[in-house]
Amino acid sequence: MVNVSLQVGEKEKHAVRITACSLSENIKVSVDGNLVCNTNVVNPSRSVQLEVGEQEKHSLKVVLKEGIVCTLEIYVDDKLQSI
Repeated sequence: MVNVSLQVGEKEKHAVRITACSLSENIKVSVDGNLVCNTNVVNPSRSVQLEVGEQEKHSLKVVLKEGIVCTLEIYVDDKLQSI
């Protein structure tokens, strides 16, 4: 299981927390403390994509990589984030 926290936004900032488990293929995403996604990623891309922000909108994509160790790729506005 992996837990990642990051900030999304320039002027309108949001605290994003991502929890993922490769065994259950589950991804949970919370924005500003509110759970906005809790899903099993059985789709071929093993990813979830959502929008963060009200006035300043950003796309967030979380990809659960295959393997024994749980690894994530996180993209904000199509840019890979270093975590």
